[in-house]
Amino acid sequence: MTFQTNSLITFLDIIILINNSNHSKARKQDMASALRTIAKILGVELSELIADPGLLRRRLDMVSPHSVGISSRRWANIRTLLARALELARPVMSSRCYAEISPAWLALMKDWGRSSQDRMKPLLRYLSEQGIAPSDVTLEILLSYRDAILNDRLRALT
Repeated sequence: MTFQTNSLITFLDIIILINNSNHSKARKQDMASALRTIAKILGVELSELIADPGLLRRRLDMVSPHSVGISSRRWANIRTLLARALELARPVMSSRCYAEISPAWLALMKDWGRSSQDRMKPLLRYLSEQGIAPSDVTLEILLSYRDAILNDRLRALT
């Protein structure tokens, strides 16, 4: 899922994509406002802020919303709007995956303890969504999943 490109997409490019999108006027305004707010908080011009989810996540995780006068709820909304805006230009890994776990994976995990099941569910949902059976998992697939988490997701790593 990791997205590679030779040209760097900036927040200014994303604003143009937002304005040309099929979203409602209110949604366009909200997404553009979120991008401007993030640029202001980070002290960077829209044309200088690279639309890289991994880099943005690391920078945004260092921001305390209250220290910049934003409520936790508004901060969560800003980050969600950022993800939706970035999706106009590049893949962004969802912070939560609700895909069904395939029967093959369910059969395999039935003997695991609850804690192991809970820890493995995000990976198993990802593999199921990709149509990857237990016998088809390779190191390359696992590294691809790791890279997607590190590079294509805005949600804080926990």
